[in-house]
Amino acid sequence: MNVENVPYKQSPRKQQVAELIVSGKTYQQAADILGISRQRVQQLNRPDPNTIERLIVRSNGKCEECGVCLEKGHIHHISKVSLENYHSLSNLKYLCVSCHRSNDAIHRDCPVCGIPFKCGYNRPINMFCSKKCFKEYYNVTLTCRVCGKKFTVNKSDYKVKLRIRKIDGFFCSKICYGKWWGKNYGFGSEKGYKNRRGKE
Repeated sequence: MNVENVPYKQSPRKQQVAELIVSGKTYQQAADILGISRQRVQQLNRPDPNTIERLIVRSNGKCEECGVCLEKGHIHHISKVSLENYHSLSNLKYLCVSCHRSNDAIHRDCPVCGIPFKCGYNRPINMFCSKKCFKEYYNVTLTCRVCGKKFTVNKSDYKVKLRIRKIDGFFCSKICYGKWWGKNYGFGSEKGYKNRRGKE
């Protein structure tokens, strides 16, 4: 079988996915832009079946790095810099899972602590060196209005609470919220007294 590069005409959607991946977008970012699932982006980023078949023939069904025999290997794109020959045979490798992960791993600096580390390519959590930095980046620290205790909430929850509760302050628990509400709006409060008088 001839294993030379053969031009392959991509569908418009596959072309869009390739352009986004080459531009540096992750699978999830590409999925959000195109309005499809992350799994669908991964499917569209695969070469055509004929190219995959030629790649398996070239590698004799073995990982092209460690040489282990594979029943079902992973397709690795060597270069994600240019659209030219992106899905061509010369830009592809047939790898095992371990070799594919090590090839896709990249070096970056943690945005929280600044420590350089090696991480995966397409997962948001892998942009951080540890779960601690991940939580620190996505959480916000608040102070309880009643007891003064500091606690953390997710940034998305924080925005929801700001939008729903137009209260100058946050509470670490329902108990603290109950104390605050009872003091300001309860039976013995001035506002509570006015409300009762209004109902009489």
